[in-house]
Amino acid sequence: MAASVGGGGDDASESCSAASAPGASQCIQCAGAHCCTALTACSNDATCENLLSCEQACGAVSSCFTNCQQEFAAGQATFNALESCLAGSCPVCDEAGIGDPCEDDCVVGLSCAAGGWCSKGCTTSAACAGVGPNGTNAIGQPNACLTVAGAGDVCVPGCASDADCVNFAGTFCYSTTAIDGTAVQVCYRAADASP
Repeated sequence: MAASVGGGGDDASESCSAASAPGASQCIQCAGAHCCTALTACSNDATCENLLSCEQACGAVSSCFTNCQQEFAAGQATFNALESCLAGSCPVCDEAGIGDPCEDDCVVGLSCAAGGWCSKGCTTSAACAGVGPNGTNAIGQPNACLTVAGAGDVCVPGCASDADCVNFAGTFCYSTTAIDGTAVQVCYRAADASP
């Protein structure tokens, strides 16, 4: 869970007051407000910070989490204290926002789209803000509102390269135009290369 504290670009070493800065992810804002002691303890423990960074880079690969925990075992107790606080005080840290990979863990009001990301209906790309820094998705990319065959106007995860789409089977990063006329890059299926 605490692996999402960074929210795709924030750094857990930020002071708790900096966690409330405009543009911080919803998780890091909550952590700064409700888990300051545990957040500070982790940011002052290099092994805990390394464990946090390692897990943030894992994406959805469960074996990666196990490897991180083994490699940075000395930081596990401090990490667990942060994770415990987040579990009790910051449920957004354990939920997926728009454009994030999902199973059934989307923020309330979103659904897990057939492509494997949290989504909802939309009329503009502004309606597709995620829970990451500055309203981005978990990898720090802005989402977009597209008309998708069979689904209507829905939020689609943003990307910068094909590597950003690995969690969404069969998708690649395509440049296209959102329904509000803006140029965007989104994860999209090869068969639907012209969204």
